[in-house]
Amino acid sequence: DGFDVWFVGFTPELVTGVWIGFDQPKKIMNNAQGGRLAAPAWTTMMKEVYDRRPTNFQWNRPEDLQVAEIDSTTGFLATPFCPRPLRYVESFAPGTVPATYCPVHSQMLGVPGMTPNPEAIPGTTGAVPPAAPPPAGTRPPDASGAMGGQGPPTTTTPRP
Repeated sequence: DGFDVWFVGFTPELVTGVWIGFDQPKKIMNNAQGGRLAAPAWTTMMKEVYDRRPTNFQWNRPEDLQVAEIDSTTGFLATPFCPRPLRYVESFAPGTVPATYCPVHSQMLGVPGMTPNPEAIPGTTGAVPPAAPPPAGTRPPDASGAMGGQGPPTTTTPRP
């Protein structure tokens, strides 16, 4: 409602949050959002912290992390029929990868009574993609470890 906005993020060493609002309920501005107002403040603060201290940590990718290409309009696994600008690479904890392929961008779209069958889509097996690092040139969502209204990444991923 634009009265309070917040953003929380983390590094391997710190968890920090930024809240912006008034002491008494009052609208901050139209379209006030954590990602729009608090996230830039969080970023500035964390940059200041890490400009002043050495960073001796590395983000290690969990071995059991699963990666899949997702259709950003549906949240389902992308098919070869999903427009390239709508696809992005997402990282998932084991067992949380969507099990269904995008029903909107399908070769079966418009055929009455037909449910898209992932195994019938050329170039797919119907199986959940195996765990693999994201393709070069992509970033996993929340690469900063940040949470709070970031939404899906806007990068597109070329299909191999």
